[in-house]
Amino acid sequence: MFYEVRAFLSIEAHRSKTVLLGLMLLALAVGLFELAAVLLIIPTLAVIVDPASLARLPLPAIWDVAAGWSWRRTLVVLVTLLLLTYAAKAALQVYYYRAQTELVAAWQRDLAVRLMRLYLQAPYTFHLRRNSAEIIRNMTTPVQVFYGEFLNALFSLAADAAAALALIAVLLAVAPGPALAAGTLMITIYVIQHRIFHRIHVRLGEKILQLQEQNQRELQHGLGALKELRVGRKAGFFLDRYARLQGRIRDNIFSYEFSRRLPPLFGDVTIVLCMTVAILVLVWLAPEPAQVVASLGLLAAAAFRLSPLANRIIGAFGTIHRTGPSLKLLADELRQLEALPQPRDQQSPTPVRRDIALSDVAYVYPGREQPSLRGIDLTIARGEVVGIIGPSGAGKTTLVDILLGLLVPSQGAVLVDGDPLRGFVHAGYVPQDVFVLDDTVRRNIAFGVADSEIEAGRMQEAIRMACLDRVVNELPEGLNTRLGERGRALSGGQKQRIGIARALYEKPELLVMDEATSAMDARIEEEITDAIADLRGHVTTIVIAHRLSTIRNCDLIVMLERGRISDQGRFDELLQRNEEFKALVRIATLGKSDRLPEAITN
Repeated sequence: MFYEVRAFLSIEAHRSKTVLLGLMLLALAVGLFELAAVLLIIPTLAVIVDPASLARLPLPAIWDVAAGWSWRRTLVVLVTLLLLTYAAKAALQVYYYRAQTELVAAWQRDLAVRLMRLYLQAPYTFHLRRNSAEIIRNMTTPVQVFYGEFLNALFSLAADAAAALALIAVLLAVAPGPALAAGTLMITIYVIQHRIFHRIHVRLGEKILQLQEQNQRELQHGLGALKELRVGRKAGFFLDRYARLQGRIRDNIFSYEFSRRLPPLFGDVTIVLCMTVAILVLVWLAPEPAQVVASLGLLAAAAFRLSPLANRIIGAFGTIHRTGPSLKLLADELRQLEALPQPRDQQSPTPVRRDIALSDVAYVYPGREQPSLRGIDLTIARGEVVGIIGPSGAGKTTLVDILLGLLVPSQGAVLVDGDPLRGFVHAGYVPQDVFVLDDTVRRNIAFGVADSEIEAGRMQEAIRMACLDRVVNELPEGLNTRLGERGRALSGGQKQRIGIARALYEKPELLVMDEATSAMDARIEEEITDAIADLRGHVTTIVIAHRLSTIRNCDLIVMLERGRISDQGRFDELLQRNEEFKALVRIATLGKSDRLPEAITN
């Protein structure tokens, strides 16, 4: 348990523990009311068995006012006090449970938001190394399930332990011999039981985390590639894998639920066994029958209350042990994320007045030895249109990721107007595969902008430049039409135009288009190319493309080969002096295609 509590305190190290102290004090108050209720049982039983024995009990001085009462009146008063005490305890428990539930829900929400913020702020390289299924698993099962279960179990343990300790204190005060004998036996049994089930619950907790990550991954594989799966008749393969995984999850749930139900059963037997031992010791030590009857009543009342308390305490321990691996995972994840450098987007963008330059830039991806880029020297004047071509693995994406500020050079520097870039350039990015929100056209274009802050003029201008006018007009609800998951209501080319409109809506200083027109027909691509050409002189545009028409009118074409710039210049210049470029253009022309060969574009 100390292992789990340490992990919890690590997670909430930033938070004041005053509210926890307040809840613990409430739990103690509940235990005190439990103690008062049990203490009232002693004189009540004494009045029923032998009214004269009431005078021999160590009652408080205030009870002297009842010295002349009849036994009936005394019994009515005691029973009324007992009822009021239990009513007050119940009212206090209602308040305690409400405060506990509210706190657990609030802390779960805070932890989920905190973890999401850290994931979104983590460097791009962090996400390159992580599987999205693992991140989604961390955001769901440990936070929404196990963290809440741990907090509820912890608070339940505090309240029930306080009440149980109060009962044990009464038993030790009234019948020390039987209480010590029964208590020793009970502690021995529970320690053995705890050691056995602790190992089982921790092992099952570790296993369910692995299974939940695998479950998320299998769902992404099966549902994410639905078209390929259906066309290739591979549904049976993925279904079999998913079914086998669900079988392992079922076995884990069965093992946990079965093992969770065993301790309370053993607890009931333990309570009865211990009470039997206490009764035998009491009968052996009692000097007179009347005292035996009163003490037996007290033991029966204590057993009646201790049994459910003990079962809940055992259940809370089981839950805490099972959630331990999740708490450790969350604590380690938060520690790692909070140690990462702060994101650049917390700063103001750096304006580009003259040019952006890469000076002797090299980049090595974490975990690799060979650099993806090396010795890159490139100057891009403000407002230029630059085309980047090169074979697969040449470093095109790495180069634009550095310009976008997603990657920090391993060597060299990014310069803006001759000064090292400390923050980031206000940029727009259009990938080949545009991510489309399951939302309206308006919200997809004004990506991440609140409805109240969307500017209609900017929206219409972005739509015009992306050649989306006809598409929007043909949609049933225009800009308010929902596009469905992953934009299933759109063609590939239309999704790319959504991406272009999204980038242009932000009025970027740097626009990067990574094969952003590859799914469009030639006419639409030409219209978009002409529209973006109007930005020349105002917006610096970088194009990774595989069509001659797209790069023909670029101010500068950069040829990448094995992480180095092999040549750069205008289209006509390269065509005249670079034999490789000349051959590639000839091949594309002879093939009656506007596309450059895959060898130079991928």
